[in-house]
Amino acid sequence: MKKVLLLALLFLSSSTFADAPDELIVTPEQTFKSVAQRWNKHCAKCHDSEGNSTKLGARLGSPTNIYNYSDDVSADDIFKVLYEGRNKMPSFKKKLSEEDLKEIALHIEYSALVKRVRERRAELKKKLKEIKKDFPNLPPCDTIKVQ
Repeated sequence: MKKVLLLALLFLSSSTFADAPDELIVTPEQTFKSVAQRWNKHCAKCHDSEGNSTKLGARLGSPTNIYNYSDDVSADDIFKVLYEGRNKMPSFKKKLSEEDLKEIALHIEYSALVKRVRERRAELKKKLKEIKKDFPNLPPCDTIKVQ
């Protein structure tokens, strides 16, 4: 999970501060740390580090897993919910800057995408295993050239 967030935020810190003096450059590790700190302070009461609903979150109507729930939801839409609030989820516009909220929204969008890719990869591996069981003499996939 930490690696996923680090990769997601890498492009933020590198492109945003490309021309900044060295002392003003925020490293990906610093960005990750700050997002993790904000998550722990503001989000973890209802959503744990894996995006699962906590007991409090479940009582307030939080989705079972925020990353599954946010599948195919854009960072812009997630930002709006963080900024304005929705149902029993409070607005964070007075507690966090817009930049902080954008980083959290990107984290959620990116983590949802990575979760979906991992699940799809597991499905495909299972299917390939079944095919190999029925056809044990198939050549390895890396020797097949697809045009």
